Amino acid sequence: MSNNQNKYVKIGYIADIYGFKGYIKLKPVTDNVDILLTANEFCLSSNNEHFRILPVSEISSYKSMYLVKFEGIDDDVQAKSIKKSSVFIHGEYLPEEENGEIYWYKIEGAKVVDIEGVLIGKLVDYLEVSTEDIFRIELTDGSYSLISNNPYHVKKIDSIDKIIVIDTIGLVSEKL
Repeated sequence: MSNNQNKYVKIGYIADIYGFKGYIKLKPVTDNVDILLTANEFCLSSNNEHFRILPVSEISSYKSMYLVKFEGIDDDVQAKSIKKSSVFIHGEYLPEEENGEIYWYKIEGAKVVDIEGVLIGKLVDYLEVSTEDIFRIELTDGSYSLISNNPYHVKKIDSIDKIIVIDTIGLVSEKL
């Protein structure tokens, strides 16, 4: 995503359409589904670059998903045109971070340095595994490595300056 969109947070994707009147099925990818009900607009992206902001006119829970009606999406043809889009909300709708939490959008693309301050690469993704997140780092040589986000491997996360300090002993090549 471009830099001005980094204040948006992915909360789900459009899994399918529902009926003929423009409703869609939104599959959440967040544990905090309450934020879906408080947002009055969602941002859609179909290719991580094109962003389209749509006002929400209706939303309700439906099985493990949400039925959403957007203003201006009035039939199944229009709804199909946004199917499979990623759904984002503006960061203003997020609750305050709890102690030790940092929202992904605040550290995505952060410089990753070792404990001596030498640039290792940049943070490009994460995986939620059990009790810890696994960070995916694009190394300066273009390859990728993983590291567990725990105090033994990740020494400091500075979300303001977007710098992450790691102990390289925890790096594991993605090729393994």
